[in-house]
Amino acid sequence: MVGVGFLLGLIVGRWWAVAAAVVFGIYVGVASDVDISPWLYGFLTAAIGAGAVISGLFLRKLLEHAKPS
Repeated sequence: MVGVGFLLGLIVGRWWAVAAAVVFGIYVGVASDVDISPWLYGFLTAAIGAGAVISGLFLRKLLEHAKPS
């Protein structure tokens, strides 16, 4: 999931991609059958996915600013 989130942020390059990661994390938390609280699992999944997307976004912005004019 982290790799997909990173690539989503790098390729798409829009801040709404972070919202997509959060929504997916909430879905995973609700739909998964795990031994921890679904709320906690969804939150952690959303946070990791959003962090990956934000990392990709920042790398994209750095690459855009590094282009020679």
